[in-house]
Amino acid sequence: MIPEEVSRSLYDSLKKALESRIIPVLIKNDFRQFPHPKFHPKPDRRERAYNPHGIFRRRSGFRDDLIEIVYQDRKYPQFHIYFGVAPHHGVRVRGVHFLPENMGVSESPVSYSLSSSPRSFQPFAVIWPLAGEERIPRIVGEAEKVLPQVFDWFDHGLVGPNLFGGSEPTVSEIVNKRAG
Repeated sequence: MIPEEVSRSLYDSLKKALESRIIPVLIKNDFRQFPHPKFHPKPDRRERAYNPHGIFRRRSGFRDDLIEIVYQDRKYPQFHIYFGVAPHHGVRVRGVHFLPENMGVSESPVSYSLSSSPRSFQPFAVIWPLAGEERIPRIVGEAEKVLPQVFDWFDHGLVGPNLFGGSEPTVSEIVNKRAG
């Protein structure tokens, strides 16, 4: 297992790189950053997911578009970019009604993850000790390169090769095309 001090250093570097390269792209595409209604910063224990950036929201017709950047403290430092929609009427999840402002991607009726590898569910990861801080710009660059697939999904319903997830029958209004 990766030593805690190495893990913290790599996560700090990943966070800074995402703040300087990915988050500005989200803001440029009309997303606004808010505190997450449920997710908190990194817990004290390892083996947990955390979200220090909050949630990114964009108003879009009958829904809000949602994006979350979630770090996982597992075998290797890694992050996922999850996204979905919050209908303006809200949703019911396990018998509980969620208003759109209280929704995260996990309550979305349709959600995906941006994958580092086409047609798979691979996070963007620093495979330590094979890679260290010197690889972080390349890893974040890979995420930056495929990030337009997220906007294509929101704006045109296109499911690109690096999008992993699924849909429920109600999503036909939102996603009706598949990219090659």
